[in-house]
Amino acid sequence: DRVHDAQQVRPETDLFDDLGLSSMMAVNLVVDLERAFDIVIREADFDGLRTVGDLQRVVETRTREQSP
Repeated sequence: DRVHDAQQVRPETDLFDDLGLSSMMAVNLVVDLERAFDIVIREADFDGLRTVGDLQRVVETRTREQSP
C-alpha cells in the first residue's frame, strides 16, 4: 500500500513502492535536496537510494563532508 499521509513516512518507507516516485521524480528530489542543503550527491550515492532512511543518510553524510 502506498503512503498517503506524511505522518506515516518512516526511515524504512520505500521511495518508489510506498511513495510512488518515478525515476524522474527521484532525480528531481535529489536536485532539490542538493540545492536546499548546498551539497553534491554523487551518482554512486544515488544508485543506492531506495528508502527515506537511505536518502537521509546520504544528505547527512554529504552535509558533514562539505561543511567548512
